[in-house]
Amino acid sequence: MTEISTLTIDPTINKLFNLYLETGGFLLSINNYKQNLLTTFETYARWIEGDLSYFKKDSRFAKQILSAISSKNASQSSINSITKVTEISSPVTVKEYLSLFEDMQMLLVLHKYDTARKQWNYKKEKKYHFIDPLLYRLVAKWTETKEATREAIIEATVASHVYRWTQAYGSQIGFYNNGKFEVDIVVKSGNELI
Repeated sequence: MTEISTLTIDPTINKLFNLYLETGGFLLSINNYKQNLLTTFETYARWIEGDLSYFKKDSRFAKQILSAISSKNASQSSINSITKVTEISSPVTVKEYLSLFEDMQMLLVLHKYDTARKQWNYKKEKKYHFIDPLLYRLVAKWTETKEATREAIIEATVASHVYRWTQAYGSQIGFYNNGKFEVDIVVKSGNELI
């Protein structure tokens, strides 16, 4: 068995992966990478603002929620903990915004897996990941807050790609935490837990 610390990554793959962490998978971002990402950020910020306006949501609240998610650095959090760091008084309102971001395909929500009951626990804290690395940079710029850590962005990137795989094979994705240690990504495929 090979120790993971002894594995080497092909320099070309490493370079392309680092580029992907900067540009994400949005075509406009990829095409504008060598020119100016500011126009890319403005375009996607207008997309978010347009959807918020269409659904009659307050962009100020949206910025606070997105900033709270980004600052969690891929840690599990509850709707109440997100509510506490915003000026929003109702967890129901925060939940509505989170659902909207999920519908807009900005957010991937991972539920905790309960090994004793062998099912997902939808009431426990969740992990919220942006589905594309570019969204972390966009949210930081749009909300004028600090960007998530590189480790959090990599975890989200892996989770997003695993999520796409699970959708193709009818599996489910989540995470596991027993209070002592955590598995960032678990997949339930039939009766098998990966």
